[in-house]
Amino acid sequence: MLLAIVCSIVFTFGLCGAGRQEPARRVVLIRLLDILQSVPISGFLTFTVVFFMNLFPGRVLGAELACVFAIFTSRPGT
Repeated sequence: MLLAIVCSIVFTFGLCGAGRQEPARRVVLIRLLDILQSVPISGFLTFTVVFFMNLFPGRVLGAELACVFAIFTSRPGT
């Protein structure tokens, strides 16, 4: 969970920095984030769990990475 939160914070500050430079880029980023947040996490969570579990068969690391991905993609907007 700590990894997911750190990735989320780094991503947020990166987007803030990119949006601060140009107003036109800010509009595009806000619209893109609105579209990406409207995709329900339950729609693709099963596929990502299978994907991560197949990356590391027989290990818990795949499930942990799937959890990190789920937390990162379901976080509130910036």
